[in-house]
Amino acid sequence: MTSYGDKWLGYPHFEPVWEELNRRKATVYTHPTGANCCVNLVQGIAESTVEFGADTTRTIASLIFSGTSQRYKDINWIFSHGGGALTSFAERFQIQMVSTPPYKDKFTRAIVDGELNRFYYDTAQISNAVTIGALAAARPDLADRVRHRLSLSDRARPHARSGGQLQRRRSDGDRARERAADHSAAQDGVGEIVTGLCRVGTARNAPRPRGVFGG
Repeated sequence: MTSYGDKWLGYPHFEPVWEELNRRKATVYTHPTGANCCVNLVQGIAESTVEFGADTTRTIASLIFSGTSQRYKDINWIFSHGGGALTSFAERFQIQMVSTPPYKDKFTRAIVDGELNRFYYDTAQISNAVTIGALAAARPDLADRVRHRLSLSDRARPHARSGGQLQRRRSDGDRARERAADHSAAQDGVGEIVTGLCRVGTARNAPRPRGVFGG
């Protein structure tokens, strides 16, 4: 999870966990949740609508600016949903945070970029041109750093229209065929970023364009 109660992953309470996982060179996959501060914050709006993206971004900030992600370089971090709201707040991390106390002279943009650049981001629930396009602009080497989860939901799929009515009902056979097609496309390493089917394992030594996160 991205937080536990009122504690985010960069808090010192988790140091023994990170020490052991770092020793094991583990991969840590996170999924957002609603922190104590922000459950039922807005009447009629579920935490998953807005808060999940914010909580992912909070824990990324916590890991970087506590120095945790730097101390534990052998942990591979994966963040859900393209890093939540990260692309919207990247400039604050890179410029504002490193230019003002208490982080001025402790962190530089190069340090922040280095951490953002080494993190991995999955593409679940960001299968639209705007969101994944922002991540692609920040990370031109997206194919190396994005993990695609085969979770394309009904809301992300185009639906056939008949007589002006949106046809949402599909047979079990239709769903099975769609899942098989998704799996086949992912196995083939389809490189169309806008679809969210991103090739993993691009040549590590290939030159990479510079993006918002540097690198």
